[in-house]
Amino acid sequence: MIKVKCTNYFIIKINNHIKEEFKNTEGHLASLGLLLFIGYIGFYFLNSLFFTTQDYENLYLRLIVAALAVPILFAKYLPQSIADKYLHIHWYITLLYCLPFFFGFMLLKNPNSNIWQINGLVGLTILTLFVGVISYIFLFTIGSVLAFAVFWFTSSHSELPSNIIGVFGSYIPPIIYFIIFSTKQHKIYQEKISAMKVLSGIIAHEMRTPLAGITAAAHAFKKYLPILIKGYSIAKEQSMISENIPKTNLNLLEKLPHNISQLANDANVVIDMMLMRLKQIDNINTDNICSFKECISKALTQYSFMEGERELVNFDHTQDFKFKGNELLIIHVLFNLLKNAIYYVRAVGKGDIKIWIELGDKYNKLYFKDTGAGISQKAMVNLFKPFNTDTRHGTGLGLAFCKEVMEKIKGKISCDSKAGEYTQFTLSFQKLED
Repeated sequence: MIKVKCTNYFIIKINNHIKEEFKNTEGHLASLGLLLFIGYIGFYFLNSLFFTTQDYENLYLRLIVAALAVPILFAKYLPQSIADKYLHIHWYITLLYCLPFFFGFMLLKNPNSNIWQINGLVGLTILTLFVGVISYIFLFTIGSVLAFAVFWFTSSHSELPSNIIGVFGSYIPPIIYFIIFSTKQHKIYQEKISAMKVLSGIIAHEMRTPLAGITAAAHAFKKYLPILIKGYSIAKEQSMISENIPKTNLNLLEKLPHNISQLANDANVVIDMMLMRLKQIDNINTDNICSFKECISKALTQYSFMEGERELVNFDHTQDFKFKGNELLIIHVLFNLLKNAIYYVRAVGKGDIKIWIELGDKYNKLYFKDTGAGISQKAMVNLFKPFNTDTRHGTGLGLAFCKEVMEKIKGKISCDSKAGEYTQFTLSFQKLED
């Protein structure tokens, strides 16, 4: 029993580790699949047509690459349940086969070929761009062992080529450099996250203290200002004072406590949004059963709209569904989508925002569409990556937070956009079993 639990624990840890690394390249899957086709299949026929060489070739190995590339190339068209469970594993196996195994085997078959010596180095270097140190060592080791095993069984002689040790030795310095560089980049990223968390905490603390004072003052105004206004009115009627306060100003004074409280509340909502984006959500309970219609209603009620902004938003109330998650997290996801949509509608001075729900057999979906500025195809590639922003005031963490939340509750967020026309986000939630 203990062995089974330990095994399951390590399997889960390994699976989560692969998922984490897969996230970093998820936006480039189509490009990766296309490059695998071009690089492995296209160059085979190119070499056959234009170059005469005695090097060993194997079309079948390259066709396996093409087969592995198909799910990666068309990843966004896969059923969501299959993609969530298996795509990251497939991606990992594809890296193992296409980089350390394929190039290692071909190098063993062509040890004296300058082309394959260079290809081997390029393949192992490219691997550093996709995975961290631990995965790199694992994939390199397994890939090399498999390459040698296949070489052993497919060769008439079982001895290693005499120069192969020297070739692999020459690979070590550049590979170490790339590993160190990629590790350093990851460390810089983590330091940026940590610095922003500390800074946001300081800002939140410094802002909340005066806001609490403003809120207390607003409550005092609300209690005593009507008495003062009534006293002024009586004194004015009895000609006890000569100074006159215009009626419009009196009306503004009556509304002042409410307006001050609303502004303080809006400021607190903005602070909450900032902190929520930087918060570690791993330990937040996401097993609550929530109504999505209620989440949207609360988000639209609590969001700090500026004048005229609420009228831009049209929510279709006809549908609703229950989901397992966390209401507060989803509300902040909606806050981020609202903030972005309003910004881009305002930026071009046209458009509106539509929110609606569609129920499905396996997934219920929320659609969030604005007809504002739209997003360019270039910007779409890194849309959900941290620190990616097109606005001067943004941190680039909003959509990354949205994606993290959706993955935490086993959902998914995707975006479809056309520059100058529209942007549509789709939030998919697993349907609850009856």
